[in-house]
Amino acid sequence: MIFNTIYEWFINLNLFKEHNHIDQPDETTIHIQRRSTRVYLLLLIGIITILMVHTALSYQNINRTVQTPNLSTYMNLLNEHPDTLTCLCSRINILFNDFVILTPTFHQVCSSQFISQALIDATYDSLAIYYNPLDIRITISFQLQLLRSFCQLSESIILDELNDLLNGTELVSARLIDPTLFNTQVQVRITTNLETAISTFIRGLTLVRQTSLSNQLISGLNGDFRFSLSVYTDDSDNSTDLDVDVTTCAFQNNDGFWCVCQDTFSCHETGGIYSKDYNMGNLGTFTSNDSMLKLGLPGFVSACVPLESLLTSSLECFYNSTCITQIFPSRNITEQLNAIQTSRYAINTTVEQMLQNLMLEQWKPNISFSKFFTQCNVTSCTYSIIMRNDFLYVITALLGIYGGLTVFLRLVVPHIVKFIVKHLRGQNLNRDILPFSVRLRGFLKRIVNLNLFSTGDSSEIVIHQQRWTTRLYLIILISAMTILMLYSSLSQQIVSQTITKPTQIQYENLVHVYGTAVSCPCSRIAANLGEFISITYIRHQLCSSGFVSNTWLAFLVSMYSWNTYYVDFRAVGAPSFQLLTQFCSLTKEIINDSLVEFENTEFISSDLLLEEDLRLQADILSTNFISSTERSFARELALIRFTTQGNQIITGTYANFGLPISDETINGTNITVVDIVPGYFINTEGIPCFCARSSMCSQSMGIYSLDHVHGLYIPLYTIPSFYIGCLPIESVLQSTLECFYDNNICLEIILSYYANFSFFINITGLNALQSSRFPLNATIETLAYELFVEQWYTNISYTSYFTSCAPQSCIYTFIQRKSFLNVITSLLSIYGGLSVVLRLIVPLLVNYVMKKIRKRHELQLSSDDSSTSNSQLGA
Repeated sequence: MIFNTIYEWFINLNLFKEHNHIDQPDETTIHIQRRSTRVYLLLLIGIITILMVHTALSYQNINRTVQTPNLSTYMNLLNEHPDTLTCLCSRINILFNDFVILTPTFHQVCSSQFISQALIDATYDSLAIYYNPLDIRITISFQLQLLRSFCQLSESIILDELNDLLNGTELVSARLIDPTLFNTQVQVRITTNLETAISTFIRGLTLVRQTSLSNQLISGLNGDFRFSLSVYTDDSDNSTDLDVDVTTCAFQNNDGFWCVCQDTFSCHETGGIYSKDYNMGNLGTFTSNDSMLKLGLPGFVSACVPLESLLTSSLECFYNSTCITQIFPSRNITEQLNAIQTSRYAINTTVEQMLQNLMLEQWKPNISFSKFFTQCNVTSCTYSIIMRNDFLYVITALLGIYGGLTVFLRLVVPHIVKFIVKHLRGQNLNRDILPFSVRLRGFLKRIVNLNLFSTGDSSEIVIHQQRWTTRLYLIILISAMTILMLYSSLSQQIVSQTITKPTQIQYENLVHVYGTAVSCPCSRIAANLGEFISITYIRHQLCSSGFVSNTWLAFLVSMYSWNTYYVDFRAVGAPSFQLLTQFCSLTKEIINDSLVEFENTEFISSDLLLEEDLRLQADILSTNFISSTERSFARELALIRFTTQGNQIITGTYANFGLPISDETINGTNITVVDIVPGYFINTEGIPCFCARSSMCSQSMGIYSLDHVHGLYIPLYTIPSFYIGCLPIESVLQSTLECFYDNNICLEIILSYYANFSFFINITGLNALQSSRFPLNATIETLAYELFVEQWYTNISYTSYFTSCAPQSCIYTFIQRKSFLNVITSLLSIYGGLSVVLRLIVPLLVNYVMKKIRKRHELQLSSDDSSTSNSQLGA
């Protein structure tokens, strides 16, 4: 019964009923209206149902924000949402000092009495010079001084680096870094800074050692060079002369081979206490045979100079009370190094190996994420979750759609149903039979009689007013919609679009289309340059040639003869090529160390840079890097050159100073005096240049006769642009490599003077045809100050830069006209509200106007009636 009632109600339901009591609708019209109602309801319910199911089953990415979270809240969020959590810092640059505590500890010897001034003073023996040169008692005082200096220098470097790191280094990030990545980044930065400080120190120490060797500076302890008096007889008149000779020292190893201090500082023998019964006739030759070694001391090594002795030695003796007593018999030393104490170094670790870590035992970084979190001062944390739409969202979305959908269906459905019904009944044929004028008059009649405001009142006045209201309503509505449609169609809008987590290809496509209108904030605004920029280089062919090989150097050293003239290539060629070898290795080290520092330099970019802009920045950075690296080496080399010249130190080449002997009578006593006079060289203009005034004095190196007449050697061949001067380093820097290119017979001539020994060496000249930015006659100083680099290359990986920037979104803006769909959507969204407003206002306006018109009309009629009555009375 209820079902039938509902069915009957649905069948007779008419939502499109016209409220017009004058022209009653016929059955056909009612039939169409009812069918339209059913179609309308079915479509409305069906579309709403489909949209409701789709909205209810759809997932959405919801961003949630937590304002000013504390550390505990952040850690919980990080555990729950590690992939989507992003927290913004109100302070983006934070000093390391705010969250890092560093406590360096050094090797225990640096706080022991072994480096005390009292012990250094007690171990100095002014008579020790008469001991065997291998005796540790000669150099122990100087070695302890050096050890103390290294401890002090290491502590100073570490503390300075610590201050720079804590107070001069910032962690830059606009977003809070998660604890794991935070600890990794900070630890890498600390390690990198420490390694840079160590490498800088080691490079400086190496430079001092190598230039001291190459300049053949003479130590005052008779370990590297010895002075001796020689008696020369002049055969022409049988007269005798005394001369002071400088002889390089040599150490004999266990295999019987000799190691010469002039060629290398690595010569060494077992350190210990030797017999004082030293054969002075074997001046400058040292051997640790059992008959001379009274007591070997564990860890100690005797070398050419105290520095090399210390570096090669270990501190093993200082862990042994017996050994300590043997070295310091007159001192009551109760303290010894603690062998049980935890240390990164073994007891037999050499001092040089310790200096590779600046005597550092532990760095002990205490990295506090909680302090970093506090300094970051997080303003908010945002995370994303994926979930289905809730009930309230579904209802809100459907209500938003319902209004526009009902308006659209009410406009469209009746016309579609009427069209279908008429065509199914064949009424289109009847319509085609009627003349066009008749159909036009019928259309105009329907327009004139159209009443959108019909009510139950069927009086002629009311219907007339309703029809005028309809006409005004339609005129205003159509005019407004037309104006809005034209405005929407012709107007332009600035559109901003956002792409979340864009790929590089998406970004490049956006840049190609929209250019600089694309903005992508970096989630990581500070990245190391080494992540996306690499600098490589090609070196001058000298540094990979046979001229810097051990084979060539060994050949030159083995061919040395004591009776060779001091400007002869056979006498000073080895030191010159040693210097070239050292320059090649040293410049390579400084480049590689500087590259490490460059690669760990932070590059700040808050927004993703265009590839062209990044390449421009990279070119500037690489240019600055090259020039700063060259200046750094130039400064270090200049410091060594100036201090060596300024200190006027005698070299083993016997070139910058002479030691003439003269007889003098003082207070009636005849004595022999050894003077120190500046050496000099005759320049190309025949003018003497004194080494005391300038380190640049030099003359061409050559080949000279082995025999001399009255001290004069006969020149056999002069080597072009290759010089000998006051100091080996200065003469080498003034020289060129012209002689050693394969387009010159110079090298062949030099080798020809090595008699029958040249077959021991297979050396090829430098390739004169090889492309180079340096001319063949470029000085070695020019090459050295350019770090022997032919070409620098800067390689940029934009892909790596994009990855390090890691943009979470890209925003791009553009100007466009609205699409047809947007125009229609806008008009539909306006239509509903405009229609309601007009339906409220227009009837009131028309009613007001109609009342005014009727009132005026009534007044007019009343005036006419009065006039008529007066006329009749007068008649």
